[in-house]
Amino acid sequence: MASELVRPAIEVERLGFFSDAVFAIALTILALGLRLPALPSIGTSQQLVDAIVAMWPQLYSFTLSFVVITLFWLGHYRTFTFLRRVDAAFLFLNLLLLFLVVLLPFPTSVLGEHGDLVAATVFYGSLTGITALVSASLFGYAWRYGRLLGPQVTPAIGRFVTRRSLLVPIVLIGAIPLAVLSPFLTQLVWLCLLPGQFLFYRGAPPGGRAEPGGHPAGSSV
Repeated sequence: MASELVRPAIEVERLGFFSDAVFAIALTILALGLRLPALPSIGTSQQLVDAIVAMWPQLYSFTLSFVVITLFWLGHYRTFTFLRRVDAAFLFLNLLLLFLVVLLPFPTSVLGEHGDLVAATVFYGSLTGITALVSASLFGYAWRYGRLLGPQVTPAIGRFVTRRSLLVPIVLIGAIPLAVLSPFLTQLVWLCLLPGQFLFYRGAPPGGRAEPGGHPAGSSV
């Protein structure tokens, strides 16, 4: 079966480089969405300041999406740190994740323009939540079903990374009902994901931390 075809390690590296480029493009598109409204031909400094202040919803949605995409990239990086080979199913999940990541500037713009509306917050949370589930499934498949990870991934490490991966979709989706009370409160909960992830990271078992350089901390691989 095609899903059983295993690619060599060089293909893992190529897929990692391609994925990193897509994440970088998504972040670039986010930044390109920040545009100052047109000022009168003879503008004043106060008008410029007022225009910048009026952009705070767009700046806030940009910051929120930057945090969310960064979390997706960290999860992706962590998975590829342990990855030793890929199969067709993993390739499909990875491409699906990249598709959703590149799509995120759109709900970001919706949130920036209509962040005070419940529908905009629910739309953003739903799409980012689905993306987070796909992101979590990438490691879950590689560990549980694909057996694509290196031998240094012990059951303790696998469980830890799985729990940490699921934290993001749980918070993104779980906070959506709060939008009925306050869309801003929901968005604030989402913004707390990044520090929450780093606090959770401190409880990693030996060898469970993905360190720069491509190998888990404590690994001899």
